[in-house]
Amino acid sequence: MSVRPKRILWNISSVLLLLIFIATPREILASDLILSGTISDPNTQTSFVLSVYNAPNEVVAFGFDIIYDPNIMEYIDDEGGDIIQDFTYLSNNISNGVRRFAGYVIPPVTEDKKIKKGTNGVIHTITFAVKKNYRETDIFLDNLIDDMDGWTTETTFSQTNILVLDSESTLCFFNCLN
Repeated sequence: MSVRPKRILWNISSVLLLLIFIATPREILASDLILSGTISDPNTQTSFVLSVYNAPNEVVAFGFDIIYDPNIMEYIDDEGGDIIQDFTYLSNNISNGVRRFAGYVIPPVTEDKKIKKGTNGVIHTITFAVKKNYRETDIFLDNLIDDMDGWTTETTFSQTNILVLDSESTLCFFNCLN
């Protein structure tokens, strides 16, 4: 009789583990828009990729801002991604450290031109020049409008840790400097 409760416990544990593994990918990609990139050493360029994961609705018009620290990074360029090839889009600085992006499909709107519900792909690649050493910085999406209004966002970026010589001639990791 003691074998049966162990077997039931084992089966319940197996089902729970299976449910955890099934639920994990959605937890990892819990946002609709993800801005990702790597910030590297000063006097280099770095790119951030804005991707959509499982678009919650179709998109024929969008707008958003990318907010960044202009003391750390300087906007260089942006390029439209694969899923907005049929969109007319533009970007411009609306203030120091705020870049606004907007796009729309020129009518007639056909199925092959819009971003369809459930779509995955790249919306934009944005290039910045890294201007100086930093302890930490932030870059994020804000003010989503039109068909992206209400979408969830996430920013994931890493820093390269290179050794540099500071003003007092001591070695430290790159991200420990001002």
